Amino acid sequence: MKKWKAWLKDGLLTAAIMSAAFLLNQLLLQVFHTQTMISMLFVLGVYLVSLVTRTYFWGIGASLVSALMINYSFTYPHFSDMITPEGLSSAIIMLIVSVITGTMTTKIKRQNKMKAEAER
Repeated sequence: MKKWKAWLKDGLLTAAIMSAAFLLNQLLLQVFHTQTMISMLFVLGVYLVSLVTRTYFWGIGASLVSALMINYSFTYPHFSDMITPEGLSSAIIMLIVSVITGTMTTKIKRQNKMKAEAER
């Protein structure tokens, strides 16, 4: 039962972080009329998901979802399911970033756990 609660918590955290990134991007688009920070905010969201969740699954899922969100909402034609070459390259780059950050955060978490056990 604990694993189920952990997965549910990680899923809700992922959904909250990615929703916040999407809404912040919409707000910045309305206020500043620029699309320069869209992918950077989603990369930040993917990094935060990798940092606060327990497995690689959520970071990789967040990168795929963010690439689809960028392609669907912020690239021309807007709100269309047509995949553009830019959207595909963005998905691949975000996937690579999430795997790297997931690996780094897992190593850091493991080192902190080992350090805490050594201090006992």
